[in-house]
Amino acid sequence: MNNVPFPLILPIDDEHQIYKGYIPIKNIEYEIQVQLGPEGYLNGQENLTNLLKKYPQTKDAIEMKLHQATDIMLFLNELKELIVVHIHLHNSYPFVSPKAEWDLPIPISNYTTLANVLVQHRALVDKYQTFFDCMDDLDRHMRVLEPDKPKRSDAWRRIALGHHCSLEIQINAEFPLDIKPKIRFFGTANRVKDLQAKWKASKWNRDLPPHQNLLGSFQLVNSSDDTQEDYTTTGDIDCAICPVAEDFTINACMK
Repeated sequence: MNNVPFPLILPIDDEHQIYKGYIPIKNIEYEIQVQLGPEGYLNGQENLTNLLKKYPQTKDAIEMKLHQATDIMLFLNELKELIVVHIHLHNSYPFVSPKAEWDLPIPISNYTTLANVLVQHRALVDKYQTFFDCMDDLDRHMRVLEPDKPKRSDAWRRIALGHHCSLEIQINAEFPLDIKPKIRFFGTANRVKDLQAKWKASKWNRDLPPHQNLLGSFQLVNSSDDTQEDYTTTGDIDCAICPVAEDFTINACMK
């Protein structure tokens, strides 16, 4: 039980879509009831309701994640680390503009009031939701080497391919599914050459999530498959960058 991230959360329905229990937030236990999926919701006692009322943009982000969630532990881990925006108010506010920091693909700009910050942030969270989903997809299905603790503003991942090879992928935050990503390969010359050829010959399917595009492009598999070369399960990812690494960058629009 000690290895379970949230041992006080249990399903209360047969389909495991509705959960009830307690979560700690800043060392305070909050009772919650959560439903996953399109009809998802988050309810709690008065102390949790009052907490969420103070941060309406956080509540919106949580509800958005709930509607997409299929796994309670993945959702709760995201909730546990959810930091939407840091706002620093000067003693002379509102006569001196606030300073704000957030973890989004583009920096904050053109604001003078607290209301401006929150409106701009909410709009950008909505705008980049597809981008966030793409990065979550890579984190969930691929063997990510770097960054160690990805932030929402990180548009790249280094992914292990096995056989001492890896790739660095850069997702376009503005058009995460429409544009074939920039790819940089690391590994021995022969294997890099093979990966280059496969990537150049592949087509980016905007209707598929990023991990499926990568699996298809390089004929990768997530488990042993005698019909395909398995770059993802070789267990030698510690040496993914080799001294004779070669780079290959491609950025092409799929028409």
